Amino acid sequence: MTVSWTIQILVDSSTKPSSKTSKYGESAACWAIYTSEIASLPEYVGLVYRPKEGPNKIFYIGIIRALEELVESQYVEYLLKIRGDCQPVIDQLNGKWRAVEMKPLYDQVKSLEEKIKKNKRAQVEYVYLGEDDNVYKKIDQCAKQFRELIKKWLF
Repeated sequence: MTVSWTIQILVDSSTKPSSKTSKYGESAACWAIYTSEIASLPEYVGLVYRPKEGPNKIFYIGIIRALEELVESQYVEYLLKIRGDCQPVIDQLNGKWRAVEMKPLYDQVKSLEEKIKKNKRAQVEYVYLGEDDNVYKKIDQCAKQFRELIKKWLF
């Protein structure tokens, strides 16, 4: 299959641990779908907040929400690049690591991926973005600021 264009999903999570001994706490994920250059405005954006979550799980949830949006979109025949800085999740989705604790979320992502491949005739790649990447910095700020805004607005 030949793809004629690329869609990119940027995902980041931000977790503020509830204590020094826990990796769980206030967590947010931000995702953005770009159907053209990342320098332009995204086509879709979403935010997720959970008061007691871990960084890997909220990252998975961000990917799931973005893929759900694409399943409903009109786009077909594209290369989908899902990019983010959560190395364990990216490695699991690329088949480098086994998903154990996150297996239900992994399965949900893979199910949505299969729908997109079949119904949208798309190819899917998962790409690690380092924290020094300028693209990453945008989505990172969104996730962190959203988590802080929720705390100010609702608590």
